[in-house]
Amino acid sequence: MAIYLKQEVMQYTKSITMEIDFNLFSDRQIKNIVRQVRNGSVSQGRTMPSAVARWLIKKYPIPHFSFSRWYSSWKNIPDGHTFFKTLKNVASIAKISADSYDMRHIETDIVNANNQTTSTEMRMYTYDTETVKVLKKAMQINNVVEGELKEFLDKLENKTLGLVAVKFQEFADSY
Repeated sequence: MAIYLKQEVMQYTKSITMEIDFNLFSDRQIKNIVRQVRNGSVSQGRTMPSAVARWLIKKYPIPHFSFSRWYSSWKNIPDGHTFFKTLKNVASIAKISADSYDMRHIETDIVNANNQTTSTEMRMYTYDTETVKVLKKAMQINNVVEGELKEFLDKLENKTLGLVAVKFQEFADSY
């Protein structure tokens, strides 16, 4: 089922709330949500666990990578993170055989790696499948989860979260 809300309706709507029953999630789905948030490595996939993880990192801003096969982005990554070294290494190798179109994107990636740009995006399709695997492996942060987010994740893992009211606009933007 899909819900389509016209922009003409949304401009007059202050809020639409939906309730998500987190007790209906399987153990594996819960594990995937918690792993993505704690590792700071969130998939741009269309699954419910990925959507929940994206919603959580928006609601409780923490350093993270967001990735798909085609595009990736990162936000608030600390200086010295190993990802920057990995990106520089793989981009330097890819530069050797790149065409002029890909070269521009690869050079931008090298500049971002050298400057250790804390928040930006990149085109993953510039790299071959094996290189993408190497980059995704480097896209991990061991986030220290505290406060409300820790409480939320603990309740989720213990299956005591139950129904949670979520603003549709906030959640839909993460999907």
